[in-house]
This record gives sequence, structure tokens and C-alpha cells, in this order.
Amino acid sequence: MKYAEYDLSKLPVVQVMINKVDVSISDYKNDVLAMQTKILNDHSSTVWIINSKHTKLLPSEHRIAAGNWIKENMTKIKERVIVVILIECSFWTEMVLKSIFLVNKPPVRFEILKDLDAAEKFINTELKLNVKIT
Repeated sequence: MKYAEYDLSKLPVVQVMINKVDVSISDYKNDVLAMQTKILNDHSSTVWIINSKHTKLLPSEHRIAAGNWIKENMTKIKERVIVVILIECSFWTEMVLKSIFLVNKPPVRFEILKDLDAAEKFINTELKLNVKIT
């Protein structure tokens, strides 16, 4: 099982399921960040739903790699991503993200929602897209 599984069958929605497996920093960079780069390069006007129901907070080395990836891809993210929706994150993950975003604003709109039904409702009402994701 991979750390992250990507579902592009409902584009412009990109669904990312984070699995409860440990991932080495090299696999994180070579698999996860490489796939995100490919999706970012290949598709525009995307809505990213990251389902983190089964995860724990990533080690600091991974979070630094993710932050560096965001910095390196900031222009493309702003041009190609409408919103990032985080689903079912833990209380601690939510607090860490909110703390980070107080200091460093996210490059695009960022929402933390309780489940996929809430994400679908948000996408269809707030973004005026007619997408069925659940």
C-alpha cells in the first residue's frame, strides 16, 4: 500500500487518500511530491480533496519537504488550484495547520471539513461546480 492514492476520475476534483503507512523521506519526495507535481503540470482549475482520516502528523523532515515543494511550485499552485480541502484531519493536525497558516498564508483557499459529504456540498454550492464525489 502506498502512502497516498490519487483519484483523478472526477476532474476537476483531485482526490487524495492518505493511508496509514509510514513513508521514508525519499519515497515521500519521489512518489508523493512527484505525483503532485505531475497532476499540477497536467491539469488546471483543480479542487484538491485530501482525505487524511487515517494519518498522523508527518515527521518534521516530511513537513519541510512539503513546505519546500509548495514554495517551488507557488506560481503553478496559484494558477492551477482553486481550493484545497482537508478532510477528517486530527485535532492536532488541524491546530498545527492553523498555526502555520497564521504565519504563512496558504497560496490558495484552504478549507478543513469533516467529511466527503461536506466537501461535495462545499464544491457544489461555494464553487458552483456540479460534481458528485461521494
